[in-house]
Order: sequence, then C-alpha cells, then structure tokens
Amino acid sequence: MSPVDKKLGEHLSSEPRLARPLDAEQYQLNVRMPASASLADFNHTAQSGVISFVEQLINGQLDQLVCFGADQTGKSHLCYAAVRAAKHSGLSACVLQLQADDPSNLLADISMFDFIALDDIDQILQTPAESLLFDFINRAKSLEQKLLLSSQDAEFNCHIQDLRSRLMQGARFELPVMSTWEERMDFIEQTAKLRHLKFSNRLCRLIAQEGPITSGGMTRMILEVELILAGKPFKKLSADQIKQIELVIAQSH
Repeated sequence: MSPVDKKLGEHLSSEPRLARPLDAEQYQLNVRMPASASLADFNHTAQSGVISFVEQLINGQLDQLVCFGADQTGKSHLCYAAVRAAKHSGLSACVLQLQADDPSNLLADISMFDFIALDDIDQILQTPAESLLFDFINRAKSLEQKLLLSSQDAEFNCHIQDLRSRLMQGARFELPVMSTWEERMDFIEQTAKLRHLKFSNRLCRLIAQEGPITSGGMTRMILEVELILAGKPFKKLSADQIKQIELVIAQSH
C-alpha cells in the first residue's frame, strides 16, 4: 500500500471529522506568504488579464476561478497575491498548498474563510484523495466561499467525473509563457519599476533576449541580477560583475 493510500485509508476508515479548526490568524502564521506578492506583479502584457478575473472573484462577481499554466508561470505567486488582495478588501482568506503525499489540508475546517486559494490541485487528481477534493469544493460551495484554484493540468483528467465537472465550471484563465521578445521586455521593465531597480535599457534587452520565457524563471533571475547590481547602474559595474550577470542569464534556462 502506498503512503497516500495508507493516509487516505486512515482518514476514511475513522469517524468523519475535520482537521483541528484554526482561526484566520493561526492560518496566516502557518502560511509562508511572499512579502512582495501582489497583483501588480501580473501587470504586464502576457498576464495582465488575470488581474480583472481575480478582482471579480474578490468582489463577488465570480465564485470560482481556475488558473492554469506550465511550470513557473506564476500560479503559486498568484494564489498568494490574490489572498493578500482579498484580505486588503476585508475578506478572511487563506492559501492551502496541496501535496499528493499529504491530502490532510483538504480536511481542514474552512468555515471561517470568505476566500480560499487551493494551489496545485493537479497534485490530487488521479489519486485516491480526489474524493477529499470533491468534498472540499462542495463544502466551499455550500458556504458560498470564493475559490481560486491553480493547476498545471487544464483538462482535469479525474477518476471522479463529477469532480471534473466542478473544476470545469466558472471562469478559467491561462497564465502563459512570455513567447515574444516584446512580452519579456514589458515584464522586465514592469518588474524593475515595481522593485525600484536601476535597469538600463541595455540590461533589459540582454535579459529579454537571453533570459527564460516563464515569469517565475524571469523573476528569480532578476532577483539574482539585483543582488549583483547592489543599487549601482549597469554602466558603472566592473567587468567581473557584468560577467556574473551574463552567467546568471546563461544559467537561467
């Protein structure tokens, strides 16, 4: 018996019960929310459309939003940014990270929340824990909670067809890769502006031409370049520092 089957069997063989209730403040302590997670991070050409969808979810115009995309396209970052925005709007909100080998988050008492982001739901699909995910979504629906779901799998190939129907309902948004040079330039310029970085046009062009095409990969690379710059303009860097930046860019693929 696999660890997942054993853990799920323990859940299902005992009396039905929810995980120990935690209030909203305790959940905040248990969630490592990136300090800089913001919807503004998505205000670039390739992904800006998702901001409107999240705002509609927070404002009650939508009750469910599914965001999907390839690895490192910003799905987890979006979950944290959306929860931060929901809290700023006065809602009680949390992020629940799902793991294939530990579905216990799906048993949590969620009654105190208005807005819930479920990250990496594809970790649960086609596993025995699908039934827990189905029950979780039904509980959220009955409590009229807003759900943001993230997944790499856009087709939701499930064993439980009713679960797939649930996941296919509501709004869907794909977080795409930045396939064009113009999209990458816009992302770099917007990220540099948000972080108050002194990126010259020459440096932006170098990163756009040689850097990764995913927002996650690009963000990590920009943070590494930021450490090398240490607040200095690109034109004032030493030859060794420029080589370091070129190496970071080359290794980002």
